[in-house]
Formats: sequence, structure tokens, C-alpha cells
Amino acid sequence: MNATFSLVVFLSSTIYTKLDELTLTADAACETYLESVFMQSAVERQLGILGEAARRVSIEFQQLHPEIDWRNTINLRNILVHRYDQVSSEVIWNIVTSILPSLLVQIEALLPPLPDDI
Repeated sequence: MNATFSLVVFLSSTIYTKLDELTLTADAACETYLESVFMQSAVERQLGILGEAARRVSIEFQQLHPEIDWRNTINLRNILVHRYDQVSSEVIWNIVTSILPSLLVQIEALLPPLPDDI
């Protein structure tokens, strides 16, 4: 397995893991999320990691998979990190509940199947 493929698999796995963790938040009520600074901080941290992992995926790989919204995933990370004072909890909640579930399915499709012995 070459190093580029290994990196793509690692980053795709990281992205998938973060998306899977974030979808757990969607099970909470919106009011619970909006009232919990702890939950908001945790979600924003996971979204930041998700965006950073997406940024590390090669341009070539991103171009091979235009169905994934790489740009906005990366841009969200940049907003969370650099323009944190402009972050709307309602917008973040909408992203987690409306956009991330389909992104999770798209990323899952990119992951190679696990070997039978795992």
C-alpha cells in the first residue's frame, strides 16, 4: 500500500469517525444543544477536526470526489477557528442535523472494506 493511499484512508477514516461522533449530537434536542456551552464547544471542536482532516486530503483526491463539499467543510473549520465570535449556534445545529448525515454516507462510501480478519 503506497503512502498516499494510506494517508487518504487515514484521513477518510478520521473524517468518518468525526462525522459519526457528531451525528450522536443530533439525537439531542435543539434546546439542549443551545443551552449547553459544553455541548456546543464539543461539537465545534469535532467540526474543527473534521475540517482540518478534509483540508489535508489532496486536491487530486478532492477533485476525484466532487460530490463531497470539501470547500465548505474546510471553510467551516476556518470560521470556527478564526472567526469564532461570529459563530451562530443555531447554524451549527442546522449543519449537524441537516448536512452531516448525508456527508457521513458520502465519506463512508469512500472507505475501503475492512479485511475479514478484523
